[in-house]
This record gives sequence, structure tokens and C-alpha cells, in this order.
Amino acid sequence: MSIVSNILEALRRIGSPSEKSALRRQDQQLHGMKVLERGRVIARHGKETATGFHATVEPYPEDVTELTSAEIEPINSNASLASSLFEQFNVNPAAHMLDKLDQAFESWLDAPDRFGFLDEDVVEILGASFGNYCNETLEMKWVKVSDQYGVSIAIDGNESEFRGYPYDSIRKRIADSEHTFFRGVYVALAHQKQSSRRRADAA
Repeated sequence: MSIVSNILEALRRIGSPSEKSALRRQDQQLHGMKVLERGRVIARHGKETATGFHATVEPYPEDVTELTSAEIEPINSNASLASSLFEQFNVNPAAHMLDKLDQAFESWLDAPDRFGFLDEDVVEILGASFGNYCNETLEMKWVKVSDQYGVSIAIDGNESEFRGYPYDSIRKRIADSEHTFFRGVYVALAHQKQSSRRRADAA
């Protein structure tokens, strides 16, 4: 067994709760795929760091198309509901956007009745808000990704080859009751932007 494999196996046993759940989610995501490489990564953006796990799989065909204005309209409509959700869950109005998202998600998870917000309501509202924030600050755009596993809405770098899945990131953490992750995901995306290849068709 390689050193990396030994480290991952050790983290499955004695890692932090967030590390264990991240590895479990990655194991599920990689099920049935041919994995070429796995490892632990420390992402850096400015003075912030985030620890995560990466995996390289055998390439498979996918179709990536930019969303039309008509498809983006409901995303923006959901994002506009974030302010009322923040207010409902007593989020600090002076906080940074990423911290607002984390505070709202944690408060929603802990609320006994969740004020009527269903799982998918929170996924759609916070996912749209987070995606729009990344698009504005990391030069990304909304896309639809279709492959042999299905169709996902994602955000994709305009000029660099990096991608994020705002809705899936939230949906997976609801199942694990894991919170305080938005800033870490953002740092990971910013790190990917700095280390990724420039697109061949970028001006």
C-alpha cells in the first residue's frame, strides 16, 4: 500500500469528523470509476487555507454548455431570496458573504422546525447565492454538465479549467449535517483557478 493510501486509511479511522465525511462522500462519488490517483491537498488563497481531498479518474466523455439567460433567470430569482433567509435565521448583516452563507446554513440545520424551509429550498437559495458570488469574484459562469452519470448544474472558469458544483456541495452536506464549509469550498476553487490551465479558446 502506498504512503498516500496509508494516510487516507488512517484519516478514515482517526481523522476529524469533516475529514471522515469528506472521504466517505468521495468514496461514494468514485464508486465504479477507474481512479488513477488520490490524495490530500491543502488549498491556499491569500491568507486562508482549506484542506481537502483530490482524485484523478480516467477521462470520460462529457458535454458542457453555458446556461442561457432564460435558464439563469430562476437561479437569480432564488439567489434574491437569500436576504430574507439570512434575516429569518438572524445572520449578522455585517458579515462577509461567505460567512453569511455558513451562518444561515448552520442555523437552518439546528432550527427545530427550520421555519418551513425544506432541504431543497436551502439547496436552491444558498447554491444560487454561492454560485453567483463565485462567478463574480472568480471569473466563472453557470454551465450544464452532461455525462454518463447524469446532468448537473455547475460553475465553470471563463478562462481557466476549473469547476465547482454549488448545489451538489450543499446537498451532500445536508445528509452529513456538516456545516461551516462555504469558505473552505471557495478557497479550494480560488486555489484551483490559480493552479489550473488556461483554456485553449480563451482570448
